[in-house]
Amino acid sequence: MKKLIVLLLAFALVGAVFAEDKPAALTFGSYMEAYGDFTQGTANTLYNETYLNYSSGGVALSATVVAGEDLFAQVRNYALSYQLMPAVKVYFGRLRETGGARLTSYIDGNGFSTRIANVQNGLMFTAADKGFGIALFSPLDTAANTNFGASVSLPNVAKFVGGYRGGNGELWVGADVSALKNVTARVGYKYLTGTKASYVYATVGSSKLVKDLDLGVDANIVIGSGYGVKGKVEYSADPYAVGVLASYDNGSDTWYKNGGFNINPYVKLNYAQGDVCVGISYDVASATFGVPFYCELWY
Repeated sequence: MKKLIVLLLAFALVGAVFAEDKPAALTFGSYMEAYGDFTQGTANTLYNETYLNYSSGGVALSATVVAGEDLFAQVRNYALSYQLMPAVKVYFGRLRETGGARLTSYIDGNGFSTRIANVQNGLMFTAADKGFGIALFSPLDTAANTNFGASVSLPNVAKFVGGYRGGNGELWVGADVSALKNVTARVGYKYLTGTKASYVYATVGSSKLVKDLDLGVDANIVIGSGYGVKGKVEYSADPYAVGVLASYDNGSDTWYKNGGFNINPYVKLNYAQGDVCVGISYDVASATFGVPFYCELWY
């Protein structure tokens, strides 16, 4: 522990030379999600999270509290970060960081791979310069879970990512294509060395190709066993939006696990500091329907 403190102090001295003199910034917000099952009354759920971010002069602090009915039940993750120099940043805490090497789906933001630091106590370094980035996470709990990731960006072509997690033996590669103007297009592959399981992910979407329409498709395959696909169509008439989400899977995929077809029409109100969404969800396989609701606000 003494060596770690000395190391952090040394970083602080070096970083003081490179820290940018930016004004202090504070943001905080809350996200709440609820689902009521009106068929059986057994699947009612409530989830919420409150987050805080503060930055000043190259130093930043962030924290997220998550819970169910109790709004402040537990701190899920927190991070103290410092910009050592323009291209290098260090994090310390209970970290939930992607390291810049993790791709997500267009519709739900599901991850193609696990985060470099997935709510773990430890120290993390990131470096990025001229289209190349690396991330290294060293846990405090055990030396067996060292994780790393890397990315290479080719302007107007794609960002290529890859990484390895020592904890679960997860190896992944992916590409975020930028050659298609106004279109998000990503593809990824991951392999778990322990279970020999392979996964393929793909997503495409855009809110700019067709005026006032947001269109998207997410797809995933567990090679040899599972698959799932989800589509989205949303029409906006600011500040309101109406849309529908529809998904199908065979019950063994990695994301949905409905075992059939599910459809969710919804209406949404967007405002300056967040949004509110309410809809109706119908699961064909179980013949159940419910009302999903979520809202988010930030300051």
